[in-house]
Amino acid sequence: MQLKNIVNMVSKELGKVPFLVADKPIGLVDIVRDFEEAVESEHNAQIVGIVGMGGAVKTTLAKELYNRKSPSFKYSSFVFAVRDAASKNALHEKQNMLLKDLGVQDSAFDNIEGVKAILVNRLRSVPALIVLDDVDHGSQLDALLPTKDGLASGSLVIVTSRELNLLAKSGSTIYRIKALNPLHAKELFCWHAFLQSHSQEGFENTVEKFLQACDGLLLSLEVFGGLVYGKSKDYWESQLNKILKILAEDVKGRLNVSYNSLDEEEKEMFMDVACFFIGKKKSWVIEVWNESGWSGLHGWETLVNKCLVNVDKNDIIIMHDHLRDLGREFTGRHPPSRVWHQEQIIDIQKQIKLSFIKRNSCHLLL
Repeated sequence: MQLKNIVNMVSKELGKVPFLVADKPIGLVDIVRDFEEAVESEHNAQIVGIVGMGGAVKTTLAKELYNRKSPSFKYSSFVFAVRDAASKNALHEKQNMLLKDLGVQDSAFDNIEGVKAILVNRLRSVPALIVLDDVDHGSQLDALLPTKDGLASGSLVIVTSRELNLLAKSGSTIYRIKALNPLHAKELFCWHAFLQSHSQEGFENTVEKFLQACDGLLLSLEVFGGLVYGKSKDYWESQLNKILKILAEDVKGRLNVSYNSLDEEEKEMFMDVACFFIGKKKSWVIEVWNESGWSGLHGWETLVNKCLVNVDKNDIIIMHDHLRDLGREFTGRHPPSRVWHQEQIIDIQKQIKLSFIKRNSCHLLL
């Protein structure tokens, strides 16, 4: 019995070894500071939602916060990849892991409903730090956080998601992830591209072009920096041309998740924004969709909730460059095609004009 107690104590302490947050946590201190300024800590139970598009620093920020705050809690749990577990019908495994982290021993349930009552009682009984990472549906939140009003005083629950509306419904305090500032973005990219904090001589202009393509998205900075590491300047230029046309697969895969969750009408709206409506007034765009027979306001709210679009302070539509490029790439797969390049428009006008001339010539001959 003594040996078992010692093993349990050692295992618990080993479980508190800090997560490796990032190879190069550049700018993370500023992000944490911004988070703490935006989200005031409370003595009562608190649920905080971290929301942002795929490839942002949601999980990175959550791990850093977990490392900083978990020593203050007797019980803490970081539940990774909730969305992926739900897609594999394995949420009960996440529940059992959470129960174990909350000090409930010998718990092994094979169904979601069977463990919820135990979770409710435990969450009411002990203050805990819990991170639920990558949640995209209310059923996942309900399975892992079945009580929201009855959390023990002092508890902190952090939920990362691409779904703004989901977090709002849960009563979370919302924190929106921001892009890295230009100086930190450049430093991070250079670490991955050159293994140093600054550009190599002769690459300065090309680095700036890559930074424009990345637009502050952490995942892009890491992926594209690693893509050109150790390569010649000619290779950099060729890869830059490809990236501007087709997103790297790692980046595209992350962004695809939000797009694939849209219904067909919402996908059409997403592609409309990517091709035509960036820089347009939101109210005008919604009116255009309504006149097309779509539910413009509902579709717009869905795109906002999934962090696919946003507006500036003047209600003008903005979209991350990678999402714009993804939407334009999808356009070619979903007829009727949308045309946004001036050269393409001119070519089509020429073809229509030529067709008109030929048709009229035939009529004259007749």
